[in-house]
Order: sequence, then C-alpha cells, then structure tokens
Amino acid sequence: MKKKTVGMLFWSLMAILTVVFPASAQVLPSVTVDQAPVIDGSGLDPVWEKAKALTVQDKVLDKGIQLKSVHTADSVYFWLCPN
Repeated sequence: MKKKTVGMLFWSLMAILTVVFPASAQVLPSVTVDQAPVIDGSGLDPVWEKAKALTVQDKVLDKGIQLKSVHTADSVYFWLCPN
C-alpha cells in the first residue's frame, strides 16, 4: 500500500511539474540521505541543507520556485518553495 501511494504521489507531482514548467535543460539532482526529512511543510529540516536547489519560473503565476530533492534507500522526497 505504501509503495502504491508513494508512486501515485510521485507521478501526480511529475504531471503537475510538466504542465507548470515546460521541458528545459535543467536537472534536479536528488541527494542520498540516511534519514527521511520531517514532513511538516517548513523545509527547515537539516536534511534539506544537503540538497542543491533548482530555481524554476512558474509561467502561470510569474514567480520563481525553488525545488529540492533527497532520497533514502527506498523513498524520494521533494521540497517546493516559492521565492
């Protein structure tokens, strides 16, 4: 059940990103971490400091958005933050 939910969330996020951010040469690296970040919406977990940010422009809202990604052995996490 957990894998199915994570998969659905991942593909939903990818669909949203594809619509909001057209294809480009930018790449979002995902950093390997030992421990999953705290999922509280703040982005203040020290794990996020290890991830390199990619800033993209939301053409609909005309705002910059920072994206970060980290992964453990069995899960991937994304952090999105408007600039």
